[in-house]
Amino acid sequence: MVKKIVIIPLSISAFILVGCSESNMFDQQTTAQNNPQATQVAGPQQMVGTSKGATLSALNMNSQGSEIESKPSQKISVSVNYTYHCAKCNPTANNQILVGLAGRSAQACIYDGGNTNQGTANFELKTPAVPGAYEVRFRTAQAENCQEALKSWWSVDGTPSQNATIGKIEVVTLKT
Repeated sequence: MVKKIVIIPLSISAFILVGCSESNMFDQQTTAQNNPQATQVAGPQQMVGTSKGATLSALNMNSQGSEIESKPSQKISVSVNYTYHCAKCNPTANNQILVGLAGRSAQACIYDGGNTNQGTANFELKTPAVPGAYEVRFRTAQAENCQEALKSWWSVDGTPSQNATIGKIEVVTLKT
């Protein structure tokens, strides 16, 4: 008797270079969202965000996943996987990936380097003082360093797009 082994991929992603923006960065798409064979193991659906040369996935906030509740003005411990590829970017420029809350400000610069890299970043986000629902988003930039990127690149053309959403924070006040 011969046993058959079936392997089901947990996630599949690929880069599709679709065009060049003013900053010569490329948009990326993931094929996992369109792959009916891809399956998710137990747990909430993980968000994958794409924006001009970067893909962020596996966001984990306070070891609770990509969607959490928090009290106002709390620091949240965050980790996220990133892939950055910008083949047409100036090779001598510094490239950054910024993370923050949509409609608010960038809070962390998780990558500052060359045109291609991947890894895991660990950082903190601070929740707003006002209760409500907040989306965690990211964007890419080119600046001299992270400090310059954080100062001026978060809202240069509006808040980062919905495609760059990688998590959600519900800020709640606890009744006593």
